[in-house]
Amino acid sequence: MFENWPADMPRRAIVSTATQDGIALTDFRIAGNLLMMERDRPDSLGSRKVVVAFEAITSVRFTDTGELSRFSAMGFESPP
Repeated sequence: MFENWPADMPRRAIVSTATQDGIALTDFRIAGNLLMMERDRPDSLGSRKVVVAFEAITSVRFTDTGELSRFSAMGFESPP
């Protein structure tokens, strides 16, 4: 999904992890099975960037208000 993020869609979302962290990302990078996320504000420990394995992601909430059709590039399709 992250590999096919539409170029015209802002890189903003809220990612939940298996450790119950909620990360409001403003940008990201990919390295193999790892996702590096950047936040606009530091967390309680002062970090702005966090790396998690894709397997540790439990949900992604999108803050974009665009149409669902924008997510087709990520592999999401309408059911038949």
